[in-house]
Amino acid sequence: EHSRRGRFRPVGLELAFGPDGDLPAVTFTLSDGSEMILTGRIDRVDAAQTDEGVYLRVIDYKSGRITINLSDIYYGLKLQLLGYLDVALRCAEKIAGGAGLPGAILYFRMDDPLVRTAGEIPSSDDVEKKILKEFRMTGLVLADQKVVRLMDSGLAGESELIPVQIKRDGEFAARSMVLTGAQFQLLREYLRYQLISAGEDIMSGVVDIAPYRRGSQRPCRYCPFKPVCQFDILMEGNTYRVLKAESEDGVWNKLARLQGGEAVE
Repeated sequence: EHSRRGRFRPVGLELAFGPDGDLPAVTFTLSDGSEMILTGRIDRVDAAQTDEGVYLRVIDYKSGRITINLSDIYYGLKLQLLGYLDVALRCAEKIAGGAGLPGAILYFRMDDPLVRTAGEIPSSDDVEKKILKEFRMTGLVLADQKVVRLMDSGLAGESELIPVQIKRDGEFAARSMVLTGAQFQLLREYLRYQLISAGEDIMSGVVDIAPYRRGSQRPCRYCPFKPVCQFDILMEGNTYRVLKAESEDGVWNKLARLQGGEAVE
């Protein structure tokens, strides 16, 4: 259905980046002269050729339902997709034969969904639509209607394929998960800042036991290293790093200040 409705086509599957990989590693030089090498494997890269250049979208397959938002990136909780996009754009000439432009970062859920209904069983067409909705990708898409329609050419209202909704006046609805090209670029620069900061902490020997807490969300619930860490809030010195709720405007303002070299609390 994605292929039928859109013009994006896979140009890379299981793309490894790093030593002996399909693509070169991303390297950073830290303040002490150490070199940090970022490696990984991208599930899928799609491309669509336009007059402006080659738009790329990175797709990661997940078995569960997972989403991503601006706060996840700001707090460094979900940098994987953004990191993959950065690698794909750096290597766009090799992957897609041209200068790369950000199109989307998306999760595709691997599932065999059941359609739940009350009363009569819907028609087969309705069932297909419900199933398609269950498979709708989540993530962040470029706020460009031309590019959006390269992913869903028949889009009218809410897309069944991507996290975008078009209002009657032709504008993106508030619930659309879209970013401008400048915002994608700002996030790529922030990604570099986050990665270098992590590398500096590693080389400085920072090993504090300080998991985060955001509302009721705590990673300790599912962490396989709990027997090693032995974090216990009843023990002295064991405290959570409380992540405050931030508005999108607030996050963008802080990222812009970081870009300008200002300190951000």
